[in-house]
Amino acid sequence: MKKNNKGYSYRPNQRRKRIRINKIRFTIFVLSCLTILFGIGFGIKVLLTDKVEVNIGLTDDLNPVEGESMYKLSLTWESLAADKYKDIQITVNDKKYVLESGSNKFEVELTEPNEAYEVTFKAKKKGLVFSNTVKKVINTFSDNDTLEQSVSNLKIENDILSFEHEIQKNSNIEFNTKSIMYEAVDLVNQISSQGRTEIISQNQDSVILEVSIPMEKFKDSPTVSIKMDTIVNKLLLSTSVKDTDLQVNQVNVEPFNLVFEEQDLILINNNLEHYNYADHDFYAESLHLKLDLKEEISTYQLVNSSGRVVVDEPYSSQGNQGIELSHLAEDQYIIKINNLPVYVTDSLCETWYTVTRNEKANQVTLQPKNGQLSLKVEKVDELPENVYDILIDPGHGGLDGGTVAGDLTEAEEALKLSKYLAKRLEDHGLKVKLTRTDDLDPAGPGNFDYGKSPFFDEGRVEQVYRYQTKYMLSNHLNSFDKSLEGFEIYSSVVADNDWASRIATSLTKAGQDPRDAEKNEFRVSEGSYKKYYLCTGTTYEIEYGCASDYMDFLYIIRETGGRLSQSSALLDYNENYTMIPNYGAETILIEYAYLDNSKDYKEWIENWQAWGEAVVKATVEYLGIKYQK
Repeated sequence: MKKNNKGYSYRPNQRRKRIRINKIRFTIFVLSCLTILFGIGFGIKVLLTDKVEVNIGLTDDLNPVEGESMYKLSLTWESLAADKYKDIQITVNDKKYVLESGSNKFEVELTEPNEAYEVTFKAKKKGLVFSNTVKKVINTFSDNDTLEQSVSNLKIENDILSFEHEIQKNSNIEFNTKSIMYEAVDLVNQISSQGRTEIISQNQDSVILEVSIPMEKFKDSPTVSIKMDTIVNKLLLSTSVKDTDLQVNQVNVEPFNLVFEEQDLILINNNLEHYNYADHDFYAESLHLKLDLKEEISTYQLVNSSGRVVVDEPYSSQGNQGIELSHLAEDQYIIKINNLPVYVTDSLCETWYTVTRNEKANQVTLQPKNGQLSLKVEKVDELPENVYDILIDPGHGGLDGGTVAGDLTEAEEALKLSKYLAKRLEDHGLKVKLTRTDDLDPAGPGNFDYGKSPFFDEGRVEQVYRYQTKYMLSNHLNSFDKSLEGFEIYSSVVADNDWASRIATSLTKAGQDPRDAEKNEFRVSEGSYKKYYLCTGTTYEIEYGCASDYMDFLYIIRETGGRLSQSSALLDYNENYTMIPNYGAETILIEYAYLDNSKDYKEWIENWQAWGEAVVKATVEYLGIKYQK
């Protein structure tokens, strides 16, 4: 045995053993410290993180058409304190949504069947604190897989709604019958009533339940829908009680009427004062309603999905006013008229678009929502391929050259100006189309007929309806007897004079004066006119009927405004149209100058682009878009 210089024995094996023991002890010590620190950190995080309970649900197939599945994912949570929370972030797969801290509901449509969607909810707190995060994977069902349902013995007695509900079982959709819950819901007033359920019978194919729901809460509710929640594929599935074969006229549910919204069972309270929807028209970016009412519509209200009245405005029957659509936020709104509900008992679903602002447009769908008229508003980054914001019409073209003076032809000059306007309006983010881009009649070579070709396919009038444009600018140059000079602007009698007067002011500032005839009966303001003729008492009234006493004289204004402006000629000249569309554009026609007047002739050559820019400025400002030089 060796000895070291200090006189004690040196045992290498023992030394190595001690080192290993010390390493183990140190490791245990470090792990213990880390565990304690982790525990402390976790405890601190728990203390600094508010637990937000999030309910995640999925509706069944919203569009039961083969190959067109659609599901609605919904998240709900208690409202958060705005002074504590920065915002709420929700991620569905790779798409992120940021909501205000005061939000308590989120919905998004999922379009893929048999798809796994990863959903993350994060409530981000203010300051040096932790955010609450909830993660879940949602699986949609197979294509067009829905719960087949039928209802029988439906009645209301002693304020109790009762019915028997049969649900067909499906091998791909397993549900726990004990977890089925029913409720009656008044979404507008945020009232609900839970039902009681008893299983009558079940076998491998179906289950029959007896449902009873107290209804005393709903005496002042316009409409009530019947909802069912159950667990499907370990997920809360929310669906409406449906039936395709129930005979409405055999059901006694007084004071309610039973109707179906598609297949959904809806109760409408006829004891309450209300209006019934009859028809509608879109004009530019406004909605106009036709109802079964004797008095005038004085006000309209929009109630958002939280049950709050967010719009309460006077209603104007002028075409470019009505129910304004351009500034609505994303949501589903119930429409009230004169503070009364509007019932819808027939199928209705029509989509319209507002113009593009800040790279987004409103996609607006008019549809029933639980028996009441509603607007669903969604923001879209891009308009559909066949939808445009503005249509610009270079007057004349092809065989019709229009006014000719010196070296100038109206058709060529109008086309030059129109191309400039289109480019500059596109610079402001608008989607613009020209009725023609060459010296041809828009309806195509060989189709020219001054009275008919605008209504042929791709004609200058037909394009308004084909491409669902909201606004139209028709550009022209004038002539008379060399004595007249200046611009004239014509707008529709169904719209106000805002757009036209803005253009008149802008053109004047650009150096072109109006041909202002103060004694002209059609003059509205300096440089702007509404030329019209009488409708009532004429052959037009006999053939088509008159919506108002007067109608626009200029066909390009009258015939592009849809039913609201009493257009009719499409039916006479285009067999593809069996009825006038219930939408139309607000159209302005501008006569920029008198080419046969030497002063106007010279100034047009020198200033046409400046005058075009004046029209661009006035138009984008009319649309609420910031003008860019």
